[in-house]
Amino acid sequence: MLLCILVGASSLVADARKVLFQSNYFDVITNNCGFSQILGYTKALHEAFRMLKPGGKMVMREIMGITRW
Repeated sequence: MLLCILVGASSLVADARKVLFQSNYFDVITNNCGFSQILGYTKALHEAFRMLKPGGKMVMREIMGITRW
């Protein structure tokens, strides 16, 4: 949280399958153990790449080997 304050970043809660940001909006999108929890994660992944600027980066971290519960 301190890092967000220092660099002026913010966060919001939204449905990852339908985000209201325009295309080519972000330089970087990060996700920490979230995609495996989304029903319809393929749609969420497409949304993430839609919002990335050309040459943008997506950084994901997931725990492998855990099934949905």
